[in-house]
Amino acid sequence: YGATGLGLLLAGKFLALRGLPAAAVAPALLLAHPLSRATALTCIFSHRYARANEDSKAKPVAKKMRAGELAGGLLLGAIPLFGYAAWLHRPAVLLTLIPLAVTKTTLARYFQRWIGGYTGDCLGAIQQVAEVATYLFLLAGFAWKFI
Repeated sequence: YGATGLGLLLAGKFLALRGLPAAAVAPALLLAHPLSRATALTCIFSHRYARANEDSKAKPVAKKMRAGELAGGLLLGAIPLFGYAAWLHRPAVLLTLIPLAVTKTTLARYFQRWIGGYTGDCLGAIQQVAEVATYLFLLAGFAWKFI
């Protein structure tokens, strides 16, 4: 299932980027990656690690993230978003945060229900799905002319 999921994610990225205007592809790549990483950070802050015991291989992740650490990560992840919105002179780009919040909430709730929290693989899945969600939102924004 993992290989199928990765294949579908890569196909989704390719098709979404292919549909964007040529001038928007590079900024979209520079925007989606840090935003998707910041989205995964919010899961570390708001949920617990599924296997927080002594034999866990991810002890640094298993510790709870502090609010200052989250704020720093979110700030670094959001810099490209604010830069892109200013460059286009379109604050509607900031609406990209909505599909990211929906993605994180949906996946984190799913992981919480089935494995009792998140793992490193879950964070990777959130990051990848959030990146595709960003591309799809930008594609919709350019298609419907609100970005």
